[in-house]
Amino acid sequence: MTQLVLTERRDDVFLISLNRPEKRNAMNPEMLVGLSRAYTEFEQDRSLRVAVLHAQGDHFCGGLEFDACAESLMSPTGEPLVPAGCVDPWGIKTPRVSKPVIMAAQGYCLTAALELCLASEIVIAADNAQFAQLEISRGAYPVGGGTTRWQLASGYQNSMRYLLTGDFFGAEEARRMGIVQDIVAPEELLDYAIAMAQKVAAQAPFGVRATLKTARAVQDHGQQAAADLLYPLLYAMYQTEDLQAGIASFKDRERPVFHDK
Repeated sequence: MTQLVLTERRDDVFLISLNRPEKRNAMNPEMLVGLSRAYTEFEQDRSLRVAVLHAQGDHFCGGLEFDACAESLMSPTGEPLVPAGCVDPWGIKTPRVSKPVIMAAQGYCLTAALELCLASEIVIAADNAQFAQLEISRGAYPVGGGTTRWQLASGYQNSMRYLLTGDFFGAEEARRMGIVQDIVAPEELLDYAIAMAQKVAAQAPFGVRATLKTARAVQDHGQQAAADLLYPLLYAMYQTEDLQAGIASFKDRERPVFHDK
């Protein structure tokens, strides 16, 4: 049986790949469970610093297979799509992973896949990428963060322009709205995303985690909650060997190497 979610380690970068190209990587329950297990592996392995989420084939993802996933999503008796003890990649049923995820999207990036963009730290799009949140045209509404996170990235009216119509939009519009950060040719997409991940992975891990923790606190709890975290995290960071290495490298004008200690 074909494995629908592939993983690969490249030093401290973890590649997670959707692998159902013959179906435009449409998400069925098996893929959703596999994706949750991959995110959990990334979260639990301290040696992994950044994940790159990408997809095989011409399209990132055509969205959920609505008929196959409906019972699990909408019924309390449905088979869980996030196994017990695992991480929800969308960060709805569980907190998001504590480390950065960089997403590389080409072709169709629809419904739940667009919501994965909103749950990622950096999104790189191929210039042929097409996005849409189609749930409203299917008698449903987004439950993976579309209604809650999109307005934070793009503003209320920009998000409603597409949430309420189900219209498609391209990579340039996604960048204008802050959903996409960089646009490249399809053949350059994965290499570009990996290079970005390697650059992030070279930074001090404690500083990266603290940056995510405080930035996400603003989203989830407001400015004051994030401000309350700043100095306790700073005091904890002062005890790390990595900070001392950073101070020494500043004095010596050399690039530091961080060991997450």
